[in-house]
Amino acid sequence: MKKRIQKWNAAVIIILALLIAALFLLIMDLTKFLVRSVVTMPGYGVTLVSELVDVAYVMVVLVVLGYHKILQEKGEGFLRGFYIGGFMTAYCIYEVFGQFYLQRMAKAEAQPFFYILMFIAAVFLIGVNEEIVFRGIILNLFLDKFGNSKKGILTSTILSGVIFGAVHLTNIFSGVSVGSATIQAVEAALLGILFAQIYLRSGNIWITVIFHALTDFASMLPSGIYGAGNAVDTINKLSAINFIAIPVFLIPVLVLFRKNKLEELVQKRNGVAVMPSEAECEHTAIVSLILGIISITMSCMGYGLAFGVVGILGAYIALKDGGKKSGMIIAGFVTSAVGIAISVIAVAFMLCLMPEMAGTDILRRSL
Repeated sequence: MKKRIQKWNAAVIIILALLIAALFLLIMDLTKFLVRSVVTMPGYGVTLVSELVDVAYVMVVLVVLGYHKILQEKGEGFLRGFYIGGFMTAYCIYEVFGQFYLQRMAKAEAQPFFYILMFIAAVFLIGVNEEIVFRGIILNLFLDKFGNSKKGILTSTILSGVIFGAVHLTNIFSGVSVGSATIQAVEAALLGILFAQIYLRSGNIWITVIFHALTDFASMLPSGIYGAGNAVDTINKLSAINFIAIPVFLIPVLVLFRKNKLEELVQKRNGVAVMPSEAECEHTAIVSLILGIISITMSCMGYGLAFGVVGILGAYIALKDGGKKSGMIIAGFVTSAVGIAISVIAVAFMLCLMPEMAGTDILRRSL
């Protein structure tokens, strides 16, 4: 199939990608319409059913285009994959913790357990379906056409990201305002490019599936766990201030696609084994130590947790690539572990005790 795709006109490939994305959305929306016309389902029940139906469509497209093997690829492994996507690892931890903290401080009551299970299953399937469609199928479709040169990789990642962002504009038809849908589309396009980079460098689609699912879980947590509105209400809360996310996501995009890393990715995509140098291992160890120190510094308010997790991953990668322990690696591991331990205690306090103390004289005096 790859040889056939290479012979097709670029415009045909882009149109095919758009048709795949459009049919994906059509099946999802049609399923939601049919389910709602037949039965009333609580919470994210309708979304869960529509995602289950879309799974069948996604798998058929995977097999027809010959990309089904991506589901079995382990690539660089999960630990290295989470370090490659270190920004998203930290971002997901912060987002999930932050949302739980805000809901706990507002003393919001959780929905019934079954509702929560449906929500968790729905956001996981959203991550599975959208990552396989936009990274596993569309991105690979572009790469097969445009090739594994620097230009080909950049073209493929940007195009797939733009299409991923554009499909979010269809939320306008679900009741989302034009302004909020536009902001979501821009953020989604950058995230799509970032996910594409992480997927290509890690070689494991499940890494981005997890990042995607956790991002959606955090953003929809108020409605999914605590019943505060629905997905449309959540998106409609986006305003101009959310454009701050553009530099936040753009920085890791530029970092992952800096010149030497892009050249490394080109070699990898062309079957050349790339072994980390001693200098790179030392650099990873230094990064681990810096993250560990930051983790301890910010641990008292729980903010060190994400830095500590990425720091430990960095120490592991440095040890595995270097093949021997060093003082820098040990220091990175120890500081990161200490930061995580203190942060966990702080997080437990903030989630369990602070909401109970809210409004009391004890909390007012401590503040």
